[in-house]
Amino acid sequence: MQKYFKNLKILWQQLRNRSITMQHRLMLYFLSIVSVILGILLFALAIMGIFSFSEQQLGQSLSMGLDRSVGQITEQIDYINAQGIKLSNQVSTELSYLLQKNDLSFQDLNDNPAYIEELQQSVYSSLNTTLELCECSGAYIILDITTNSSLSNAAESRSGLYLRRTSVNDCNPVFSETALFRGIKEVARKNKLELHNRWNMEFNTKKMPFYQELRENPPSRAVDSYFWTKKMTLTGTWEEVAFLVVPIIGNQGEFYGVCGIELSSLYFRLAYPSADSKFGTLVTVLAPYKENILHLSQGLCGAERGGKFTEIPLHSNPTRQLQVYTADGCRYFGLHQDVSISAPQMGDIQWTVAVLLSTANYQSYTARRRLIVFTLFIILLLILIAVSVFLSRRYVQPITQRIQAIQSGNINCDTSTGLSELDELLQFLQTQKQNISMDKNELPEGIQEMFDSFIERTKDLTDAERNILGYYINGYQIAEIPELAYISMSTVRKHNRSIYEKLEVSSRDELMLYIDLLRRCGRIDDITFHQTT
Repeated sequence: MQKYFKNLKILWQQLRNRSITMQHRLMLYFLSIVSVILGILLFALAIMGIFSFSEQQLGQSLSMGLDRSVGQITEQIDYINAQGIKLSNQVSTELSYLLQKNDLSFQDLNDNPAYIEELQQSVYSSLNTTLELCECSGAYIILDITTNSSLSNAAESRSGLYLRRTSVNDCNPVFSETALFRGIKEVARKNKLELHNRWNMEFNTKKMPFYQELRENPPSRAVDSYFWTKKMTLTGTWEEVAFLVVPIIGNQGEFYGVCGIELSSLYFRLAYPSADSKFGTLVTVLAPYKENILHLSQGLCGAERGGKFTEIPLHSNPTRQLQVYTADGCRYFGLHQDVSISAPQMGDIQWTVAVLLSTANYQSYTARRRLIVFTLFIILLLILIAVSVFLSRRYVQPITQRIQAIQSGNINCDTSTGLSELDELLQFLQTQKQNISMDKNELPEGIQEMFDSFIERTKDLTDAERNILGYYINGYQIAEIPELAYISMSTVRKHNRSIYEKLEVSSRDELMLYIDLLRRCGRIDDITFHQTT
């Protein structure tokens, strides 16, 4: 490498002196050819994707997005879980106080609207505070009692309170309005609440299967029994929600009902908008994951630019650093990480946070990137070709011009050709033309050495190669040699390549220049002598 840079330095210095040797000029010419070859090679490698790090960069972007989403979701869910357990304890305390104060059992509250209204009024404050503190769309309390046990659906109808936000579009719990979705109207009137347009006084627990399961198998402690449900359609509405369910347990282990918090699909989409990246938009998903299937229809999906995220099962397959999720007509790159959002013993659902990117967005990015790379390489290639053409012309043009001058006998040494050997030779020939007597030993030192070296190299030619050289010396063209030598044109070209290599010339023009100059200097017989021996 050091020798290479040293040669470049010598070339630059000689260029500044306006006259360099043919050897170094030829070296510069070959360097330009090598540059073109390297440019073509780099272009081919780029087309094959050797220099593409898009997938690695995508993996890093998805990993960062996943870490961010996991952190945000787990922090939100952990806080909601804590508030849900706290609400369960507060309702249990209020209920125990009411029963003790009125010397009642829990079942005595059935068919007693006055006590039920008093209980709802007493727990309203705790429920409303929970709704205000949590990033959620609603909060509820279901009590295992009813105001009228004689009704036909009394077994599924249960009293309680359900507060919902009516303006979740801003995802701002401070300024959002609250409506009574389930509960006694008097509670809404006293607390200046609007009734929801789908209001009912009691819950239909038939539409809430988790309630029936807890009622049939009541847990012993609320703190060990909370869990999140899969997404379901909220009764009487078009909205889809997931519930945190926390049992309400009395001091003696009595099952009083359940309470919890609601996360709607709309709230989740607004709370987790699509994240911009150079590859496209990243979508956050909280969904059950089982047997390599991400069940989007059972989970909550963040917003996707351009519309609602396609909620269908996505099958995941590992590929290098990424996961590829596929479904009918859909394909996504992504990463996912399991999270624990329910109590350990209630973990029949494995929840997963995933970050997904549409492969169409990724392919659009890579197509733009390849176009840029393609354009840059084309420009580089054109520049290298232009430089090579320019340098080759600068090398060949002075030689061809002087050959024509020599052939016409019009030798002019007033201007320099930029090639020191050629300038020296032309000066010699001009002197010879003026009838200045000069024998072989009186040649300029540089020319003498150049001719001696050339003649010495002819000794390395084979008999067949000497025969071809002889035809050139006698003035024959390359097209005439196959017939004269009884060989094919491909054989002639093969001998030509060998002759050029051994005599250290780059073309037939340069070879004929040597022959013409030797003839003019009276040394052509030195070559013919070696040819015939």
